[in-house]
Amino acid sequence: MPLLVLSFLSFAVRLWGIGDAPFWINEADNSRLLLYDTPRDRIAWTSSSAGLYLGDILIRDIILFFVPDGTIHNGESGLRIPSAFACSLSIPLVYKLASRFCENDMSWLVTISWAFNPFSIDWSQQVYTYGMWPIWCTFLLLATFRFSSSIKKKQIRLHDWAFFHLSMILAITSNLFILIIAVALFPHVVSTTILNYQENRDRLRIFLCAYGPHIIPGLISTYITLKPTLDPSVNDNSWMPSADWNAPLELMEILFPYPENWEIIFIGPLTIFGLLKNLQRIGHASPILLFQKESSALFLAGTLQLFCFLFMQLLGSPSWATRYMLHLVPIWLVLVAMCISPKVGKTNLENRNKKLSFSTIGTLVMIILTISTILSTGPATDMRWQDTRGAWELISEDYDDTEVQVVLTHPTEYFYTFYLQMFEMEPDLFVGGWDDFTEEELSEFLSMDPDSIHRIRLETHDDSNLEDSLAENYYLSRESYSKGMVVQHWVRLNG
Repeated sequence: MPLLVLSFLSFAVRLWGIGDAPFWINEADNSRLLLYDTPRDRIAWTSSSAGLYLGDILIRDIILFFVPDGTIHNGESGLRIPSAFACSLSIPLVYKLASRFCENDMSWLVTISWAFNPFSIDWSQQVYTYGMWPIWCTFLLLATFRFSSSIKKKQIRLHDWAFFHLSMILAITSNLFILIIAVALFPHVVSTTILNYQENRDRLRIFLCAYGPHIIPGLISTYITLKPTLDPSVNDNSWMPSADWNAPLELMEILFPYPENWEIIFIGPLTIFGLLKNLQRIGHASPILLFQKESSALFLAGTLQLFCFLFMQLLGSPSWATRYMLHLVPIWLVLVAMCISPKVGKTNLENRNKKLSFSTIGTLVMIILTISTILSTGPATDMRWQDTRGAWELISEDYDDTEVQVVLTHPTEYFYTFYLQMFEMEPDLFVGGWDDFTEEELSEFLSMDPDSIHRIRLETHDDSNLEDSLAENYYLSRESYSKGMVVQHWVRLNG
């Protein structure tokens, strides 16, 4: 019941002002899912250079089924609700994960911190699938640890197999970032099997039954998603920043943004100290013993993606975008909690008293940070990077449906279809693109002899070529601005 209440409160916070902000350009693009009526078309559009997103599409469609149609088409909130709701569903899973590594009080602090984490709330309030990734991530971790525990007991039951295979299917059909976690957990399953089964035949049987069905699908999924990623002509990652020396601080601020700088003064040193103590305890353990530990597997699951990003940066393809790390935030919270207040077994009561002072300090700091996180909650932002709604309001002021109207967009027209329908416009031509229009395309557009041409574009785009071409037959009646956007109204000279 407490987890249900916490999930409800977290979802309520995510709904607070969720429809106030207009779609920024990427959200506007993602809103095109309303154009597709069949699951096949939605899968074809949603699949990208990062994954297939089959589970994300399913859960989004299920949630949208219960959202009133008027809410979806008459405002931005309807399309944002699935991500917000899905992120709230991950809260019980995060508690279950934290309970494997932390005492009960620290598990609750981790769960509450995740429930009201500003970074997760902000990205789950947008038309993205990021809010769904923590479900697949935590479920994969729990299913794998459950499976490895059954291997240790030498009692692998049917539901252990079922949960493990379901988690692997979700990882493969979701996206590469979840699949990376599955790869990170592979050494843990292998080492646990080797240490607990002496016969090679038994080991091979478990390996094949566990990972055999997923190797070929996993490779196919990876190839399908990586091929366009590595092709600059298809997938331009030039906008993605590079990691620098401030990257660790940036990640700590994602976990604990309030009070400001506390992550540097308290959490950072406590985490490092706790990590060093754990390393000292491990000593000279062999790699196979090290990988068998669930804590080591969790650490690898939480860091492998970071190392992949750094490796890609060395290859000249910067990929340090924190929004691709939302699903890792619960893992990082558990790792921090595990370092500053580790779970003590029933047989280690004497050691528990020795650790009491360090654990107490860590718990007190977590309590303060968790309270600060809760107090920092507020309504969703009323503006992000671009105001596409405001741009269409400007177009509507000059739009005259009794005349021949042409709307030229940058980027492609798909980015703006939601607002075209929302403002109930039916222009005679509605077309756009990322690049400049060719002379042939412009000649075709102008052959319609439009009375007005409405141009909407990103503020960063150089439109001088189009302006020079239009100036031969049209004059610029008005140029207006909304955040990050430029709107022009061109009127025919002899009109």
